[in-house]
Amino acid sequence: YRFNPSAQFFTNVHPRNRSTPSLFSDGGMMSFTEMGDGTLLAGSWGTGLYHFDRNLNMIPLNISGFDEIFSPSMWDICRSRDSNTIWMGSQPGIYRVDERRRRAVFLNPPALKARTVRQLREDHAGNLWIGTQSIGLWKWTAAKGANDFNAGLEQVEDVDSTLIHRIRIDSKGFVWVTTMGKGVYVIDPATNRTIAHFGTREAAKRQLPSDNVPEVMQYDDSTMVIAIDGLFLVDLKKKIITREIKLPQSVVSSIAAIERDSSGYIWMGTTAGIYRISLKTEIFVHFDRLDGIANDYFTQAASYKMADGRMAFGVDNQFLVFDPRKVRIDMAAPTVKITGFQVMNERLLMDSLMHRGKIELSPDENSVTFEFSGLTYNGIYVVKYMLEGMDKDWKRADATNSAVYSYLPPGTYTFKVRSEDAEGRPSEVTSFTFHVLPPFWKTWWFLGLVVFALTAVLFWLDKLRMRRLKATESIRTRIATSLTEDMSNSLANINISSELARAKIDADVGRAKEYIGQISDTSNRMVQAMYDMVWSIDPSNDTMADTLERMKTFAAETENNYPINIDFDVDLKVQQLRLDMEKRYELLSIYKEAMDNACRHSSCRYIKINIRYSNHRLVMMVVDDGKGFLMTEAAMLGRGISDMRRRAGAVQAILYVESEINTGTVVKLDMPV
Repeated sequence: YRFNPSAQFFTNVHPRNRSTPSLFSDGGMMSFTEMGDGTLLAGSWGTGLYHFDRNLNMIPLNISGFDEIFSPSMWDICRSRDSNTIWMGSQPGIYRVDERRRRAVFLNPPALKARTVRQLREDHAGNLWIGTQSIGLWKWTAAKGANDFNAGLEQVEDVDSTLIHRIRIDSKGFVWVTTMGKGVYVIDPATNRTIAHFGTREAAKRQLPSDNVPEVMQYDDSTMVIAIDGLFLVDLKKKIITREIKLPQSVVSSIAAIERDSSGYIWMGTTAGIYRISLKTEIFVHFDRLDGIANDYFTQAASYKMADGRMAFGVDNQFLVFDPRKVRIDMAAPTVKITGFQVMNERLLMDSLMHRGKIELSPDENSVTFEFSGLTYNGIYVVKYMLEGMDKDWKRADATNSAVYSYLPPGTYTFKVRSEDAEGRPSEVTSFTFHVLPPFWKTWWFLGLVVFALTAVLFWLDKLRMRRLKATESIRTRIATSLTEDMSNSLANINISSELARAKIDADVGRAKEYIGQISDTSNRMVQAMYDMVWSIDPSNDTMADTLERMKTFAAETENNYPINIDFDVDLKVQQLRLDMEKRYELLSIYKEAMDNACRHSSCRYIKINIRYSNHRLVMMVVDDGKGFLMTEAAMLGRGISDMRRRAGAVQAILYVESEINTGTVVKLDMPV
């Protein structure tokens, strides 16, 4: 024996054929409404209208205008806000039933062209909205049609002429219309104009996967639900889609009708059974023929919520009635087990890994796959998982019951998996911890070594900087000292010459003029020395090309003052050199001193300057064809040669001076660069 407790939840109501009471009716149940006395009217396609008492037993219609045996097909039934009138959509036309008088009046307006009336809903103003089989949406205005029904009837132009699946009036009074092939319209009943539309061609916030929409329903004060290959939650105020709940892969049927119970669950009739859906947990509970539903192929838009909370869903030949509050799924969700673990698509033994509790993976083993299962095919539950360190919230597992994580960064991760029962209660969590090692360049010891090396390099660079600062300071000091000595000597010479000139101004005018000339020469030398120092300090003059240009300028000035020809012979490599300010200053000073000596004392006619660069050494030669001098100790210790030797020593250079009587003089400077 087999017993399914779920079968006790559902009541299958089989209307009997009134012409042959021993047989079941073969009409499809399409519509339902309760009368004031608590009895139920049920409309069918093909076999007409049925009447049931509170216990769902068939009773006579007892409504004049309807034949008890052969009543017309009824696609939809709705009660008026006046609590007396019942509207019925027929094939064709409309029936208006006066409940107190138990009398029905048939209305068949010519404007409806004898088409089937599939849907009827009365809005907050008492006007009737009519959905047809193929000519779209119509509105009957009660005030205009009070005396003549036809006078109050008009077509809603904004809605295309198509089949209307469902009409619902929301709490704000707006009319929601689902259609075949034209999407969902939201209409303002005051203007009959469309204020929002949902379909395949709309913007993202109003876009649907199909324009064939079977159902719409108000869920709460702020939410409408559009059913089409899933549930789309719509903000009632903004008229935009805020959330989509996709159907599980196991749901391969089409949606037919939906209703909401008092607990907040949505009941969805489909062509393969009925589902209970929790919007909070997105858990789908499925009921079909195994659960006591005689026919689980439900009919389009055939659903109704009774005053006592029970629900009715129509199918062929019968309808299903159940109380959602009594449908309880008490089976606890099972503890989910991790059944498989793959690293880089290579499967590892899960039992051994779970026994160890934690494993370490190399840096290139950073793609993992977890497989898990509740180890049961009975019960209703969903599986959720998360990877701590990567996922911020629980994820719902798909039909494969697996989770894939690729290219995980180094770190410690804990994989957690659990199940939730039909009420959203979680099971015990199963967890597994693993550690992805970092590559060596991300380890603490390597980073520490890098920090140490960077610190050492920065320290070394700082030492070099300080060394350069000290060298620059030393150069400045030497230049300042040299300039000070030159200025002191020059000022002393000026002072002596001026005293002598003053003493001789009356006694020996010629001698006084000579002293004044010496003062002029000495002051010129001072000005020139100061100008050279300023020029040398300027970084823009670091290139040897600038130095050569200044040397040639000085040579041109010398040629203007003395009857001498000066020739330059400079290696091309020399022009590419860059000298620091000290070497530039001393080189220029030695050059000028050698030129000045040749012009003043040698009586030469020709001077040649030769400059070469080789093996990181700069060689400058100043050669004249003057009268020369004897290389005596006194001559070598003279002021000019001594000054050149001092300057050469300041830049680690070697100074050579060679001279012969009537042959000329050679001054050679060999300087490292």
